[in-house]
Amino acid sequence: MNKISLLTIIASSFVINNALAIEPVYEGEEGIRAQVFASNCLACHSSENTGEARNNAPLGVDFDNYADAVTSGDKAVARGVTFMNMPPDFSPLSKLNEEQKQALKNWQALGFPEYTLPAIFSFSTTTLHLPKVYLKDENGDITQKVSAEMVLLPNQQAIQFELSDFHDITDSEEQDHAHE
Repeated sequence: MNKISLLTIIASSFVINNALAIEPVYEGEEGIRAQVFASNCLACHSSENTGEARNNAPLGVDFDNYADAVTSGDKAVARGVTFMNMPPDFSPLSKLNEEQKQALKNWQALGFPEYTLPAIFSFSTTTLHLPKVYLKDENGDITQKVSAEMVLLPNQQAIQFELSDFHDITDSEEQDHAHE
């Protein structure tokens, strides 16, 4: 499947239905905080825990607020996904499942965003601008970030778009939008 076809499928899917069970953003009911940290990390890694309640979790390695979670985000991915030693074996908390691991890896790949970045659609120009589209490989890993623009095709029976422009997002562009 070529890149343009894949991008069209992804963008169309994005417009109609967000298929991610755990969104790779910190906030929200389906975000990383609620779906990963709350169930697998906050019992020890909360800024409200002190002393023995931290179960030897290092001070400052907390996931109950966005600023601390971003600071420790790379460590969370390494320990929970790569080395699979968090939560530790002595903990009653369960290890991360595959969906949680994938969500953490994608959150990291996207630059640890706090909120969902919406698609922008203008009815006056019939153009859908997707500031970021993330292409995944067969393992579910995000491998490429692109910006895309699609135009609405005249069709009264279904919403259809045609890809009109896309380009790779550079590292400097990514830095500008990483924490939106």
